[in-house]
Amino acid sequence: MLNDAATHSHQLGYRWNPQKCVILNHPTARTATGAHSNPLTLYGVALPTADEVIYLGIPFTKRGISSSALARSRSKTTLAAMATLHKMGAHRSGFSLSLSARLYCSFIRPKFEYGVAITMMHTKDINKLEQLQNRCLRLLIGGNPHTSTTVLKILTMIPAIHWRMEVLQSKYCLRLPTLPADSLVLLLHHSRGNDTYINKLKANRLYKSYTDATTITSFAAPFLYDDRQKLYTAFRDTQSSRHILARACRAKLEIDPILTLPATRTDRSRLIRWRLGWLLGAPHDCNCDRDHTSRRHFDKYECDAIPSELWESLPQAPPTTHTIDHALNRLPTDPSQYCHYWPVLLTLLWYIECLVKPNVKFPEDPDPGALWRNYACGI
Repeated sequence: MLNDAATHSHQLGYRWNPQKCVILNHPTARTATGAHSNPLTLYGVALPTADEVIYLGIPFTKRGISSSALARSRSKTTLAAMATLHKMGAHRSGFSLSLSARLYCSFIRPKFEYGVAITMMHTKDINKLEQLQNRCLRLLIGGNPHTSTTVLKILTMIPAIHWRMEVLQSKYCLRLPTLPADSLVLLLHHSRGNDTYINKLKANRLYKSYTDATTITSFAAPFLYDDRQKLYTAFRDTQSSRHILARACRAKLEIDPILTLPATRTDRSRLIRWRLGWLLGAPHDCNCDRDHTSRRHFDKYECDAIPSELWESLPQAPPTTHTIDHALNRLPTDPSQYCHYWPVLLTLLWYIECLVKPNVKFPEDPDPGALWRNYACGI
């Protein structure tokens, strides 16, 4: 075959570069007589050999696409790109969290998702990509290496990598009938001589559950959202004791309005830190001398240092739901619909931060919630 390639290049007046050619899985062990196997040559030049080759950005080994090499190779470039985005302002002191999350989904996540649609990923490699995503997300909020990103993903509607992999593979399977014959996945399929590779791609849960795969557009919107909502509901129902903060978020999967409603940077920071569980900090004795600082203590009528009329102005919460969480979950998503208890909620969080950090003086907003009220009134 190499001789035919050389002859063809001479006939048409071009030349292959032997140094850019690689022989994958060439036997390099000694033969039965003790001699090394003959190297393959092109134009009389020995071609280099390798156990792993990157073609079109996809790592290949003798077994085909290597999921472990794919997960490993994506880490360095992704973190470098995320560091650049972080320097540009994708952090808690720069862009808003909603904008930073959109920038991440648009420019960073595609870097490590490339090739996933046609790769049979092992569980350990999916976990590596999930850890990579978590590292990127922690840069947006300034968390330490062990900070949980569960609530952050809920607030910003950023899905888990495993679900994204199912989506990408399902969409790719729907496109298979329209792909050209020389596309990579079809070449891999024909090289196996059977339907094993494509059948494995089609074996993912999302593709099998889709019964009306007519167009990609119809697949992308309502079906995917309904599937995510079911998974999210099941997650909240099974995490009653482990993820209290996740269960405190909205039952409906959507961008949390605390990220988009008109508010000052300070107020939005308090709202986000309350959701993440950061506002309370380390427990210590509260100034009311009744208990230590905690979510349980900063609930309706528990802390004497917080005026009781503030709690009375918030909507009545169910017995098992925190009053502040219930109020946050009832906020409208449309900024044109002003919420009457919004100033009370912001004032309440200001009181809590003052009690959590008694040695720090936080200036009181003379007109809390004015930004949203003016926006809703068209001022």
